[in-house]
Order: sequence, then C-alpha cells, then structure tokens
Amino acid sequence: ADGRLNMNSEGYSADVDLQELDVRALLPQGDIGKVSATINATGQRFDIYKMKTDVAAVVECAEYSGVAYRNLIVEASLDNGDCRATVVSDCEMLRMNIALDGSIAPDKCKMKIDGIIDNFDLLAMNFSEERLNGAMDIHGMMNLDLSCEHYAGLLRLSNVFLALPENTFRTDSIDFGFRSDPERTGIRLRNNDMKLTFRSPVGVMALSDSLVGVMPAIDSMLVAQRVDMVKLNRHLPHFKATFTSKNKNIVHTYLAGMGTKFEALEVNLEKSDEMQ
Repeated sequence: ADGRLNMNSEGYSADVDLQELDVRALLPQGDIGKVSATINATGQRFDIYKMKTDVAAVVECAEYSGVAYRNLIVEASLDNGDCRATVVSDCEMLRMNIALDGSIAPDKCKMKIDGIIDNFDLLAMNFSEERLNGAMDIHGMMNLDLSCEHYAGLLRLSNVFLALPENTFRTDSIDFGFRSDPERTGIRLRNNDMKLTFRSPVGVMALSDSLVGVMPAIDSMLVAQRVDMVKLNRHLPHFKATFTSKNKNIVHTYLAGMGTKFEALEVNLEKSDEMQ
C-alpha cells in the first residue's frame, strides 16, 4: 500500500494505492481478504455536518467471504450536509448502478435512492445456499427527524425478475412503506394481490425496546420447544398485523415452488390485552 497525506489549516488530500493488501493479516477473524484498489480524497474541515469533501475509489478486486468482486467504482461527496454517492459495479455476480442523494444534520436525515441492478446472484456470492438471482430497478426515500422521533420511508422495486430455487417470478413492482412517530407505527408491504400490514400504537423506539425484551423469551421457547403465551404477552406491545394473499404474487410463487399451493390465504394477528 502506498499513500500520501497532506494536511493544513485549509484542507487535506490523500491518495492511496492498495495492491493485494491482505486485510486478514490485520483482522484475521473478518470476511475481507485481499484488496486491490486506488482511493483519492480531498476536503476541507472535519465536522461531518460542515465539511466539504470528495472521495473516489476504484476497486480492481476485493475478496469477501471467499468470493472475488471486481470492477467496482464508488464516488461520494459531502458539502455542508448535502451528500451524494454513486456505486457502479460491473462484476459478473453483481452488475448495478446505484445513486444516493440527500442531506444530513445533527438531528435530521433525508435520503433518496435510485438505481438499476442488472444482475445479482446470491448463490455465487455465498449469501444463499439455493438459487436466488435476478434483476430490478430501485427507487426509494427516507426521512428521519430524531428531534421528534418521526421516521418515514418508501421503497419500490420495479421491473422485478427473480430466479427462485424452484421457479421464476416477474412483477411490475414490490412496494414497502414505513412510518412512525411517538404515538404510532405502521408498515405496509404489497405485491399484486398480496398485502402485509402492521400497526402499533407505539413508536419505533418502544417497539425496539420490546423486541430486546422478547428475544430471550423466544430463545427459551425454542429450547423448550413450546410456546409460552404468558411470556410473549408480557413483552410484546399492542399491535395488529394482517397478511392476505391470492395466487399472483412473490409469496405464492415461492411457496408453490416449495410444494405448498393455495388459492387464497389470510392471517390475522392482534395483541391487545391478550394475544389473539
């Protein structure tokens, strides 16, 4: 690895050239192996909310979990809280062009994502034990306001093609929405004639605290191989979840490939004073 770093009161710059740097020599328990890349960075100031900086990285080859990823370009900029990043990959297992645009402040964050994944192969990347590859367009936004605990996000996957373990699936769109404030949380997932909704009269932070409390109870139930409704009821917040599906969506297609077929399915869960 060769590098240059110049710093003064006005700014800084760095040029780094990595040639088969074995990250495992530094982090032997990690998944990252040899890395060959060039990194260039220039900027002014060190306060992340006030700094102006530009970073560009060209990754010739990087090993992760025993798989070599090639031809990856990352460019990012930050200017007084306004941020932008692009990720372009021409690797055989992952071909994509993704752009992020947004702004960050001490208590607020806004972000938009747009891009195209021409091909991904999770089996080849060792992220799946069965065939799972495909392509899709990605469009989404996120808006976080930590000062009042308001959180919202939308994500649309369009022009979706998936090669599942036993069959294939195409759809115009898969939509996911999320909104939370201190008094309510709502989640929605939809694809054609499949819809999943979740509503709770508490905010996302309270939900997170409840999950922390319920996980040990779930672990003990798995060991005992029985469901203890009293323990679940003690930790879970009030909520209502509904799942409906017919036969023209990704869930039906996947289950049909696994040998489970149905024409219509509806599941309702509700936790009020007692689990239902």
